[in-house]
Amino acid sequence: MEQEPRFAEDFAFAESCLAGDAAALAELRSRCQPVLVQRVISNGATQSQAEDVVADILEECIPGEGQRSLLLKFGGRSSLPTWLTSVAVRRWIDSARREKKRKELAPVNDEGSGNDFDALPAEAERGLESDLLQMMRAALQDAFAQCPPEEMLMLRLVYLHGVGQREIAHAWGWHESKVSRALGKAMQEIAGRTLAQIRSIDAGLKLEWQDFLDVCRTTPDLL
Repeated sequence: MEQEPRFAEDFAFAESCLAGDAAALAELRSRCQPVLVQRVISNGATQSQAEDVVADILEECIPGEGQRSLLLKFGGRSSLPTWLTSVAVRRWIDSARREKKRKELAPVNDEGSGNDFDALPAEAERGLESDLLQMMRAALQDAFAQCPPEEMLMLRLVYLHGVGQREIAHAWGWHESKVSRALGKAMQEIAGRTLAQIRSIDAGLKLEWQDFLDVCRTTPDLL
């Protein structure tokens, strides 16, 4: 039996967009465009670069002859704005990394200027998104691996197995507020370690922790 989407209302809205409902498509644009543009800007894009990325994504959401709508990939595991934000941020980062690789790989001609994008092997371009996800996955895994065993056990019990903080407090002999503080501190440290590793690999990436959370929501197998 197919599982009900967690965000059923947004899933139904996406279905209306896929059916070509003009009002729904107009609402999609007005509802999501400003949010997406600001999030892409916060990741290092200029206003015009962000608007171009978001315009392309919203255009890809419109069903048409010979075009598969981007919304066909939306499964309702997160809200639609969150999902589109993740797509937009990843699209921008992939574009920025592609530009960086283009400059690194382009041979210099006699006039001292770089060659065009043909200098970048096709397989390198195709691998950029997976390269980004692999980097994010490795950084997250390393950050979790550095957690003390007791802290890791607590995180697993709460976030994987759904054990309540009251039960954790009883098992540890702590006050419930101490459990809450311990969990908050652990997550802050994981976020810090993850972002530090990403920035040590590529200082040009302006990923924030919220970007990791959005990608985790829309990429269930990230870890």
